[in-house]
Amino acid sequence: MIPLLQANKILFKYMPILLISILVIFISILGCTSKSTLPKQQVSTSTIPIPQKASAKTLQKTAEVLSVSIDLNSKSTQSLETKGEKYDIELMDPGGTGQYQFSPAQINLSVEKIYSFQLISETEAHSFTIEKSGIDQWVEASKTIEFNYAFSTPGKYQLICIPHQALGMVAEIIVQ
Repeated sequence: MIPLLQANKILFKYMPILLISILVIFISILGCTSKSTLPKQQVSTSTIPIPQKASAKTLQKTAEVLSVSIDLNSKSTQSLETKGEKYDIELMDPGGTGQYQFSPAQINLSVEKIYSFQLISETEAHSFTIEKSGIDQWVEASKTIEFNYAFSTPGKYQLICIPHQALGMVAEIIVQ
């Protein structure tokens, strides 16, 4: 009889915890299977700020992620997804033709016209960087990349290969 009395004392001592646990489990099950839903909150679109313009930094980062180049001064509405006139530029080096250079060394382009540049690297990696335009492409050794671009401002632009600029790998772009 004594062991039964002790068992009842233990049960009595932990009864509140046991009842609360059962109640929590019951409420949880009931809450999960309930078919009633809370009313949806209506959100007015007029309270959500919609950005009107993206910053230049945001545009450059987006262009970088998408592997396209953009001219931040452009007022053009033409899509750069549209393939433009094909323009091949060879990125030469001593392992290929014998010297660091762009071919052609002078590039004449029309303002607001979309060009589909095809950059062809010989045996080394090169950059294709046009100052004042935001173009900074990287071409791995023996690879070819393509991107579209339209210049919006006429003028002379310097084209450089950053790693080989000091070795004479520069060209001039004239936009008319």
